Amino acid sequence: MPTRNVYWVGLLSGAGSAEMPAAFADQFTVRMVSSVDALIQAIQENPVLACVFEFDYPDCRSLDTFARFKEDFPWVPAVMVTPGHSETIARWAFRNGARVFLVHPLSGIETEHCARRLQIIDSARVSAGTCVAQALNHYSEQRSSQR
Repeated sequence: MPTRNVYWVGLLSGAGSAEMPAAFADQFTVRMVSSVDALIQAIQENPVLACVFEFDYPDCRSLDTFARFKEDFPWVPAVMVTPGHSETIARWAFRNGARVFLVHPLSGIETEHCARRLQIIDSARVSAGTCVAQALNHYSEQRSSQR
């Protein structure tokens, strides 16, 4: 089975540090990155299952960073983690490609649910890849038998 990398992007404006829940570390290979540039380089070098963007204060600059990332990598599932619930930011997050929106403090139930969703996405990708490979093989066999 390929490595299931989840990139944890700490877009923190202060001196705080990213808080990765145990549910992610137990089920995925979590790689901490401190900037979107480092994230892009990591994605180009290693397979990616999903990216978690953690904000301590979602300002315009950090939200723009998230939106630009989703424009460049729309196929990468994204999770947004913020320090407080804001219906406006939650709506913005979903409209801009977040699959999950979590609020600090992260509960074990929420992170387990998020990790399960990422596992489902991973399984669907594997199944889709298998289906595509089977369809290509079937097509090749049909073309060979017609000759």
